[in-house]
Amino acid sequence: MVKVKILLVDDDKRIQKTFQDFLPLDRYELVGASNSIEAQMILSSQPVGLAVLDLNLNGESGLTLLKTIRKTNQTIPVIVFSGAVSPEIEIQLKEAQADVIIDKSNGILPVLEKIDALLG
Repeated sequence: MVKVKILLVDDDKRIQKTFQDFLPLDRYELVGASNSIEAQMILSSQPVGLAVLDLNLNGESGLTLLKTIRKTNQTIPVIVFSGAVSPEIEIQLKEAQADVIIDKSNGILPVLEKIDALLG
């Protein structure tokens, strides 16, 4: 069985560890990036089936990264998982074609459910 690569872009190593611990690794391979430059290098060098983005990446913008992804790939599902989603930002994320927006206060379970729903 071929595993689907999931790109997790979050500068918080605890979040990356939590995903590594809870993502079903028999179906998915997790590839981590802590900033948009690393994420873009990964996206340009290997096939990725889904991306999970934080919005605040050490002063960088996950929204900008989302827009960059959409310029080159309209089909990859993108989940925004952030604690910084205001109503204004949510509108901008929808305009930038985020597939799913989940507040970090909801925990990781809704993200795992959406990953399965989008890739199922």
